[in-house]
Amino acid sequence: MNWRPIDTSRIFNEVPKIGNVAALSPYSIPKQFRVYSDAECNVFFLEFRYISPDRSFQSLALTDQTSMLVGADSGRIFQLKFDVHGCRTAPEFFKIFTEAVEALQVRGLRSNNARQNAEGYFVKSRFNDMCALAE
Repeated sequence: MNWRPIDTSRIFNEVPKIGNVAALSPYSIPKQFRVYSDAECNVFFLEFRYISPDRSFQSLALTDQTSMLVGADSGRIFQLKFDVHGCRTAPEFFKIFTEAVEALQVRGLRSNNARQNAEGYFVKSRFNDMCALAE
């Protein structure tokens, strides 16, 4: 459950650009992430830490099996919660994760928001880390 650093030095070249997107603020880019699970509840968590924390949060459903905790004022994603109850194989888990990534990308496309596009990128790029830590 240790926080791991995110290499932000390449972020501006790696985040997909859509239309005329404003530059990302350093406060919008997560600096650390961690992955952990609650085996009793069959839930995986992917959390992000930013330069400055939010004071209040709201929980939003992303898909049927994924919810996210976002800053009430900033809209930044602080936590993704994956309900993997009933998953017996890796492909079943990957399907839940892929659906969440696609929903995040659609969310960013709808808003044409640079930060939300970046969030979809961060979640997708942490996928391999998440799988390795979950084993």
